[in-house]
Amino acid sequence: MIALPRISHFDPTNCVHAVNPLDVLRNYFAQEALAAAAEAGDYEPVRELHKVLNRPFDEQPGKEHYAQRPLDWGKHLSIRCSS
Repeated sequence: MIALPRISHFDPTNCVHAVNPLDVLRNYFAQEALAAAAEAGDYEPVRELHKVLNRPFDEQPGKEHYAQRPLDWGKHLSIRCSS
């Protein structure tokens, strides 16, 4: 028989946070990073985005903007793939 831990208080918020990442790739983050690399040869935004997305469930000080809800102008972007 397996002993399960006793839960004295069920917190649905903790359950949701355990399976939903804080940081998600938003199209405009990718576009901004790729534009910096292509237009200015600045790959730092790509590196930063990659670093943040490698730990999407962890709070990352100084990177809170990646965890914010979509900006109004970014909510209705659509991406098309021609391949």
